[in-house]
Amino acid sequence: MIRKLPLSLLAVAALISLAGAASAKVGVASAVEGAPRGLPPAGVERVLRVGIDMDADEKVTTGNDDRAHLVFLDGSSVSIGPNSVLVIDKFVFDADHKTGDMALTMSRGTMRFVGGVISKTSEVTVKTPSAILGIRGGIFTLIVSATGQVQFNFLFGISYSVASQGVTRTSSQPGTRVTVAPGAAPSTPALIPSGGLTAGVASFQRRGPPAAGAGGQRTGILVRLALADGRLGRSNSGLNPIAARAGTPTAQQMAILLSTPRRDGGPGGPGGGQLGQRGGAGPALPPVPRAVAEAIASGDSAAVAAALASASPALAAAITAALVSSNNATLVAATLAASSPTVAASIATAVVASNNAALITSVVVAAGTNAAVVSAVGTALGNSGNAALITAVTASVTVAAPAAAGVMTAAVIVAAPTLLAAVVFGQNQARNTNTVVVFNPNQSGSSN
Repeated sequence: MIRKLPLSLLAVAALISLAGAASAKVGVASAVEGAPRGLPPAGVERVLRVGIDMDADEKVTTGNDDRAHLVFLDGSSVSIGPNSVLVIDKFVFDADHKTGDMALTMSRGTMRFVGGVISKTSEVTVKTPSAILGIRGGIFTLIVSATGQVQFNFLFGISYSVASQGVTRTSSQPGTRVTVAPGAAPSTPALIPSGGLTAGVASFQRRGPPAAGAGGQRTGILVRLALADGRLGRSNSGLNPIAARAGTPTAQQMAILLSTPRRDGGPGGPGGGQLGQRGGAGPALPPVPRAVAEAIASGDSAAVAAALASASPALAAAITAALVSSNNATLVAATLAASSPTVAASIATAVVASNNAALITSVVVAAGTNAAVVSAVGTALGNSGNAALITAVTASVTVAAPAAAGVMTAAVIVAAPTLLAAVVFGQNQARNTNTVVVFNPNQSGSSN
């Protein structure tokens, strides 16, 4: 039951990681629900609360109604579901050189990992009772049953490996799953089936309806009071609490955290940095067939996706333009989900090129737990290099949307970190290759 906390807490943790204060601590508990327990090397077990620092070699245990979200100094995050046991075996991070090592052990339960700086330069390892996992630059979910059965879902990133019984499976294909039975070799990586992530996502959600009254609001008030009275500044992370509170994401700070100049000059290069922008008017697009126009008007995503799959490049561009012009975020998100990775990349590019922050945000929120769609949009957004647009969208998804709803919903739990990671991934691609790579775990086609 991760309490429905505003994601500004995650931003506080991110700012803590950027503060560069010398400390033996490795991260912070940024959101908790129930009474998850932490056993640091000192051997004194404590109940984890928001703002408590995490130590290397700390063991985190959750009960039936407990959940915890940890943010590490390099920006990595780990969400831990109920009935889980996780040990932070190793965490070393050199902030100046952007390098380090990270190793975890998951004995049982569920977790979601979103890689930070360390995973971009070296492999993060996770030991389980049945296999050893290695992940580069990625987002994954992991389920370890009471019997030691392992289910590993690679949602996004550079590459991964799963080793057991002398057999190692490796892949760079997002949206794939590997399972390992106790004493057996890992399965061959296979695409995650439609709906295959539902159970894992559910483990991070509140069980049952929210408590009566403004429970989430009360928790937020308590957190703000804790920041204001200065106690966290003395016992956690060495960051002045007033600075942390003031630094929770304004547009300017989100720009600093999430945007970097493009090599071709300026925060987006020539032409204002909009992805897909072309000089001049370009050739006229062909008319959209009546049947497709009616499908867009009626919100028939399956028909729109089918039309895009069989259309010529020019006609596909016309259909995509009409789809984006409809301003129907639900339809756009559903069409992205129903399309091949290549078509999804084109749609995401067009959505971002519209420069419509409200539409882009709505598409991400509508996609929710569909990590493939969120990643497609996030990658295109990061690749655009448009600092103002990146700031507006990421701030809306991570702060404004949860604040408006008053809760941290299941959709936001998945969408927010996935979007942020994909934006950074897209920014790196823009600087290095100017290409966009996206994926769709519910499709049988291979990615680009």
